[in-house]
Amino acid sequence: MDPRANAATAWSPVKDLGNLFALGTTSSELHLVSLDFSAVDAAPHVVGLVPTPAPFRTLAWSPATKHAAAHPWGLVAGGLEDGTVSIWDPTQISTGHIDALSTVSKHKGAVTALQFNPNKDSSHLLASGGAYVSTTSLDLLPCSHVFRDGDVWIMSVNNVAAPGVFSPGTALDSTSAPSEITSVSWNTTAPYILATGDSSGHVTVWDLKQKKPCFNVSVYGAISSLAWSPHEGFLLLTATRQSPLVHIWDLRASNSVPLVELHGHHGGGIVSAAWCPHGSVHQLDELTPDAFCDWKLTTLTSIDDDQARHTWSFLKVLFEPDARKQLLVHLGFDGAADLPSAVLPSPSDVESGPLPTFTAASEASITRSLLVGNFDAAVDVCLANNQLANALLLATCGGPELWHRTQEAFFSRQTRPFMQIVAAIIKNELDTLVLQWKQTLAILSTYSKSDEFPALCDQLAWRLLKSGDAFAASLCFICAMNMPKTVELWTAAASSHGHPAATVHLVEQIHVLAQGTGQSPDLDAPVYEAFAALVGLNLVSPSHRPVESTDDGIPSTNTFIADTSTPLTPVSQILQHDAPRPSTTSSSHSADSVDRPPPFVRTAAMANISEDDLGIVETLTALLSLLSFQKLSGAEAKQLAEAVKAKDALVAKLNAADLSPTVLDSVHDMAAALQRRDFKAAQQVHVALTSSHWALQKEWLRGLKPFYQLCIKRLK
Repeated sequence: MDPRANAATAWSPVKDLGNLFALGTTSSELHLVSLDFSAVDAAPHVVGLVPTPAPFRTLAWSPATKHAAAHPWGLVAGGLEDGTVSIWDPTQISTGHIDALSTVSKHKGAVTALQFNPNKDSSHLLASGGAYVSTTSLDLLPCSHVFRDGDVWIMSVNNVAAPGVFSPGTALDSTSAPSEITSVSWNTTAPYILATGDSSGHVTVWDLKQKKPCFNVSVYGAISSLAWSPHEGFLLLTATRQSPLVHIWDLRASNSVPLVELHGHHGGGIVSAAWCPHGSVHQLDELTPDAFCDWKLTTLTSIDDDQARHTWSFLKVLFEPDARKQLLVHLGFDGAADLPSAVLPSPSDVESGPLPTFTAASEASITRSLLVGNFDAAVDVCLANNQLANALLLATCGGPELWHRTQEAFFSRQTRPFMQIVAAIIKNELDTLVLQWKQTLAILSTYSKSDEFPALCDQLAWRLLKSGDAFAASLCFICAMNMPKTVELWTAAASSHGHPAATVHLVEQIHVLAQGTGQSPDLDAPVYEAFAALVGLNLVSPSHRPVESTDDGIPSTNTFIADTSTPLTPVSQILQHDAPRPSTTSSSHSADSVDRPPPFVRTAAMANISEDDLGIVETLTALLSLLSFQKLSGAEAKQLAEAVKAKDALVAKLNAADLSPTVLDSVHDMAAALQRRDFKAAQQVHVALTSSHWALQKEWLRGLKPFYQLCIKRLK
């Protein structure tokens, strides 16, 4: 098996067989693969292989609860390029039987989507979606074609040898371009509800009882993922490869406005999305390219937003007069442990455990051992009778080796969580507390001396960084006042966003950290060059731009060691007289900073856009970024979101070379007007395009209509 081969994948849903997965390859082979997760190398092992008549496009695996006796490993279904759906028994594949249990040939084009019903009593139902086909019609003129939209079928494998096949219902009439089904998804709570998405961005929710659609929505781009909430059956998530936005729709409400619109990242579209099955508040996206985003839906914030909030909270602690006490509060330890009887545990709160036993025989044995100076034997008797306090007391008289052995025996019998912290403190094994870094940091804040605290925080930060937790490490580096390492981690995190706002936020954080630690930032760092470019292009709001300052230094507010309450100053003062400033002179560096767009990342969605046309995208992105810094009303924020969608739609058309020369020339004229801040001229070009090319360009023209008014109102 070539580990680099392209393949459709399906993991085993059968309990106790989670190490098995199936691969349907583009080379027309079905592999049944086992992974030993306990092994060091965890190399995959092929336990069965089946040749197929056509390449795979999609794969699904069901526990097939109703057929558990005959098929203990469940059923595997494969959607092939030739339009067939074949069903295999993985148990038989593992023993060398390669014949399919059944094959269904209903699709006219390739089978592009498959899913078994996840509801236990309906796990015999399999939904499939197909590609549209274009076939030459003999009844029409030469080279004429008949287009058939991708179709959807429901298969019942109650009889595995001869599955029943039926249609979910009659779709609504559509005048849109032919499209293929790209995703199917069964509802997680109502087994008769099925959602399908196609390459035109249309999502249809089918009611199999009524045999008709019950909900329809349209989004920009080909649907890459449909996912139902595991706990709320009326919430449906949609994602596309062409847009970085994730929408969550409430089937009880509007089909034109989503319940939630998530902005988790910048760049290309979304490959796949899923809800966390173990809780109702998290949803995960796999982004394009090589990135992930985790959303916490109770607060409608991404994990990145949560991290930013925690970072600012730690920075705020630097300016508190009682910084170390406030750090404990921020970590969730508010000093309640210092309260008297109100917090003392009652007898019922104390964990039950083996009680010490005191017998005449044990007392006599301990006495004899002490009389001859055999402290090892006396400690052993105490431990055997669970007299832990006596064992520790006697061990102090028997030398370091006995003391160490008794400590180990004592801590091995402790199950209360705080005893792990006690053990780490006594044995100086802080490595064991890296996973509980908040508790460790609280211990350092409570027990370390002022001159020891920064160094100890620095050690903890390096250990966290070594373990792979860069974010927690950055927070500990803040406490250690290690500014260079903190800025290094922040810069690495900000560079992954590739967005002007990330640069501004990074400069703000560096400035505040510099004030809090009494250190000076490196003004020659690349981040300040990028920030200067944003200032030169008017992409930073006035409150963030450099101003004349007579302050030659940054005050020290080293409050982890000495109390102070120095107020914050504007971030603009970080660029003082010795900082690089954008200039209107003829110097090449300054001119380049003013003339070129802000730091810009070409994403996968822009791979085919020419350098000349890329300027259109840069101009729109720059203005949209500037608008995002403004204090917008609710209606304006919605208009901005629509403008971002329109920009993404235009990017997709530019990337696909889907603009006629006439339209492209007009778009260049519009971008040129926007670049010189002549918003009314750009609006006139837009009106002309709307009048002459609305039918083919409405996807992006519609969203940009309010964009010009926003620019005129907010950016003039």
